[in-house]
Amino acid sequence: MTAKKLGIWMDHSSANLMEFPINPIITKTIESTFTPEVRGISLRKGENLMHNKEQREMTQYYDTLEEVI
Repeated sequence: MTAKKLGIWMDHSSANLMEFPINPIITKTIESTFTPEVRGISLRKGENLMHNKEQREMTQYYDTLEEVI
């Protein structure tokens, strides 16, 4: 198995993954689908619904990151 060299810059809404020493460096961006717009729509339907939706979306975001890493 070959070890990956991967740089990661991330926050709660997006992650930038840079694989190197490939020349040029390959950059992949993964974004959470829980945007401020989605939050507003969910909040209008109820705070409990919004928190449940946020939890599902964030879990999916972190699962995607885990698969790539």
